[in-house]
Amino acid sequence: MLLGKLPDLRETQAGKDLIAIGIEQGELIGTIRTCQSLLDGLGDSEERLLTQSIEELTSMATELQAKLRKRLGSDLQ
Repeated sequence: MLLGKLPDLRETQAGKDLIAIGIEQGELIGTIRTCQSLLDGLGDSEERLLTQSIEELTSMATELQAKLRKRLGSDLQ
């Protein structure tokens, strides 16, 4: 049985860590979806992206950004 009120997540280190992970995950997913939209209009489902680790999302974002830079560079010439 729980006694008392739980502390606000922002007041605990574990809560701060979870919030930071969520922010990082959200930023990476936003980058991935934007790049996918600009490249071919096809994107991974939200469910699939949410199951990926931060490392996998970082790798996907980096790869898509490189593809986008390559395409934009070739279109600008």
